[in-house]
Amino acid sequence: MLKILNKNYKVAFFIYFLLSILYLFFYSKFFNLSFGAIDKNVKTIKKIYSNKLIEIDKKDIKVMVLTIDGIISNPLLVYFQNKLKNKDKYDFILVKIDSYGGLLDSMMDLVQLFYSVDKPIICYVYPKGSKALSAAMFVLIAGNVAVMSNDTITGASTPLDLTNTNNQTLQNKAIQALLAFSQNLANRRNRNYFAIQDAIVNAKTYTSLQALNNNLIDFVLDDPSEIFKNIKNKPLILDTGEVIVLKNYQNIVYDTIEPDLLEKILITLANPEIAYFLLTLGFWAIIIEFNHPGTLVPLITGIILISLGLFGLGLVSVNFLGIALIIAAFIIYLIEIKASTYGVSFILGTVLLITGTILAFKNSNIFYKPPVVFFLTVSSIFLIIFLTVIYYIFKSLKNKPKFGIESIIGKQAKVMAIKENELIVKVEGDLWSALLNNSQELSKININDLLTVIDIDPANLKLIVKKEEIKKDINN
Repeated sequence: MLKILNKNYKVAFFIYFLLSILYLFFYSKFFNLSFGAIDKNVKTIKKIYSNKLIEIDKKDIKVMVLTIDGIISNPLLVYFQNKLKNKDKYDFILVKIDSYGGLLDSMMDLVQLFYSVDKPIICYVYPKGSKALSAAMFVLIAGNVAVMSNDTITGASTPLDLTNTNNQTLQNKAIQALLAFSQNLANRRNRNYFAIQDAIVNAKTYTSLQALNNNLIDFVLDDPSEIFKNIKNKPLILDTGEVIVLKNYQNIVYDTIEPDLLEKILITLANPEIAYFLLTLGFWAIIIEFNHPGTLVPLITGIILISLGLFGLGLVSVNFLGIALIIAAFIIYLIEIKASTYGVSFILGTVLLITGTILAFKNSNIFYKPPVVFFLTVSSIFLIIFLTVIYYIFKSLKNKPKFGIESIIGKQAKVMAIKENELIVKVEGDLWSALLNNSQELSKININDLLTVIDIDPANLKLIVKKEEIKKDINN
């Protein structure tokens, strides 16, 4: 019995051993096949990104610093569009945020602009005490790297109805559209969609640490230079397809680019309080024109103020504002032609024409955009020509008239006859009725006395004469 069991045991062991060999053989074949496929895929991925992989290994890295400080609006978008045209000079774009939010459309356009930039964008709520609320939260998340300082907040992103109509349907549409936009944004940046959803639906607000724990941001850092230490050797995949890897660096060169004068003015106008104030002034100016028609100055002022107010509220684009200013400039030119203002209207119209033309071409999609110098040169030439004409007009006004009834002022008038209250005088061969400027001296006037014409009474067509020293006309 033991011999039979021992023999069966050996047979079973032999069969088990043979199956194990076969299993290892086929497993190794499968493993090698799978590994070969994975290796092939890795090589394919490397091949795909080989032309787009950018490794930054230099002594000094250059960082463009842009600022969101205030309302997210169309002028702020223009500021970013203008400055990002020079992005090729830099390795990174650092966007400092301290904003209560702004317009939904402007925020979406700004996020879309971020998608088109082929440089890593770092959005940073800085310094301590700053905020990225409402629309600013989406700008923060849209960065390739999202960072907050300690003691900062984000969230509270429920869209508001600026019309105060309390239309629940419109409010729900805005929320649903924003949720769909947030879903796409969360997928692109690998963020926690549910945390974003809570900020939209329930106006949830997060501290910097809460935002980090809910995967809304990447880091909580108080020093901008610490950001680059934390992203070193980490691949940053851009929406344009490039993969950026910061390998080594020694120094960070920050270049803070502020808005230019025109952009600052437009950003200031985007303040809702200022925009509403301009709208109110514009309507009152038009009402004044209706009450006292004819001058057109209040009407032009009202059109300009209303255009600025609508632009500030984001209801019209910067290009539309430029067109409105150009139209206002031509209307002012017509005022100058119809009712001479001695060049004041022309100068004002020229200023509006230059400003409007610059704004009309600003960030437009036309193929050719004339340079600003061209506008300034052409407008300056016309302004110089006009001022020259005005100069000679004023110069001619100082000269005595050579034609017409005004030309006899200052000439001598010979007394031909004396009536009760007036005189008959001869001036350059023509007879005129004349009145003395001092009627009490009428008794002292004699025939053939020479008087001086000092003025004209156009209503009665009579000359006003003045008594001079009595002279006799020997020849007459």
